[in-house]
Amino acid sequence: MSRSAPTLALLLLTGAFAACTHGPRAPTTPSVQAPPSPPPETPTSAPPRVTIALGDASATVTVDEGDPERCVQLSGEAICGEGTLAIAGLGAHPLDDGWVLPADRLVVPEAELRIEVGEGIAPLGPRAEPVAYLKPGTHTHRLRDVGWVELPPLDAVGLEDERLALLERAAVAIEAWLDGPRQSILILPAGSPSLPGAVTDDPDGSPTASLLRAWLAAGPAWWREGVADYLAMLIDHQAGALSAEAAYDELMMRYTRHRGRPGESPSSAEGQAAADVGALVAFCVDVELRTRATSLPAQLKRQAEAPFAPEPLRAGIAEEHPELALRHYGRAHRRGVIELDSCLRRSGRRLIAHEVPIVDPARLLRVGALDEETAAVAEGGPGPLRSGDVIRHVRGRAVRRAWDIVFYLRDVSGRHRFSVSVQRGERIVRTWLRMVSLDDDLPTRIRFTAAEDEHADDEGDPFRATADDRR
Repeated sequence: MSRSAPTLALLLLTGAFAACTHGPRAPTTPSVQAPPSPPPETPTSAPPRVTIALGDASATVTVDEGDPERCVQLSGEAICGEGTLAIAGLGAHPLDDGWVLPADRLVVPEAELRIEVGEGIAPLGPRAEPVAYLKPGTHTHRLRDVGWVELPPLDAVGLEDERLALLERAAVAIEAWLDGPRQSILILPAGSPSLPGAVTDDPDGSPTASLLRAWLAAGPAWWREGVADYLAMLIDHQAGALSAEAAYDELMMRYTRHRGRPGESPSSAEGQAAADVGALVAFCVDVELRTRATSLPAQLKRQAEAPFAPEPLRAGIAEEHPELALRHYGRAHRRGVIELDSCLRRSGRRLIAHEVPIVDPARLLRVGALDEETAAVAEGGPGPLRSGDVIRHVRGRAVRRAWDIVFYLRDVSGRHRFSVSVQRGERIVRTWLRMVSLDDDLPTRIRFTAAEDEHADDEGDPFRATADDRR
């Protein structure tokens, strides 16, 4: 046998053994591939739980009890686990030696947020959803008097109880006029630092006008000051707090001052000049709108959101009355004296000029000194009036400023008696005074009044008894 025979026999033996071990091979069939199993579900992470603890000068931010793996964004900064932010970095505004922090700066998107405030830090606004936080510090006002005035209001800043009551009544009247609350207002006392969205109250001015300036913040000075003053007159008249005669007297006082500054236009005026000319422009626009079965308040309330601005108002009027919108634009930009006579005629009035002697009203009352704006006796005299008395009426006519006294006595000759009523503390005191003799050659100045004209049509009169600003 050749050498390869044992090898061949070994191979045959190995093949026979394998066949005995595994048996015959099963016939093959086409394989069917099973669908892939879905990947295991990854549990969705819960939103982070964030606690912001406000302190005197900083805020401690804790994410998921200090878990360093969880991070959030607050005021543009990434905070992981725990961090501290300065109050100024959160957008707080200084107020005296403290601060006011708008709550909308404490926003962490998609987080369970809890805010803790330290002792002495008060939430301002709705008790359930504060709109700001205050750190008291050494403020010039009591804590209960600091807050966001809502409609109806909760609190006001740095105001005595009597003034606060006036503001609350004004706020309710504005709410009715606006057909519901529009925004919250932070009221600050005169001389306070300016804060965004805040109104600085003028203690000698109309509380209604002070609040209305929050809604007329977007515009020039004549709009913010003058239009607010005019709208306040309408609201106070509608609430029964201002008579028609007093409203026209106020407008004519503004017109008298305006005549002394003929070179200013509403668009460039500032201060009292802006307030005067803005009120006169608003009156003329309102009168013309009322002759067209609408009104300035009705046009304003077509703007859905405050603050109200002059350009949307002009555009809204132009949709229905383009010629009136053009005149309104002209009045707001023209230099010189506003032509008021035609506006008055449409309201059933006529313009009258009076020559009034230039004399110190304190002399007519026989007192040492009189405050020009408040008509309060600053220094007593030989007569029955005392220091601290506030002149309320002369000859039965209401006194708002000291110059009113001269106007009401312009036709009373020397030694004739006239009646006076004064506020003396909590009492109203009525007494009689004698007119002093005046020189015939005293210089004079012009004062304008708006007298009723029975021959004129009063269709555009904003202060008619039947006027309804809510139409």
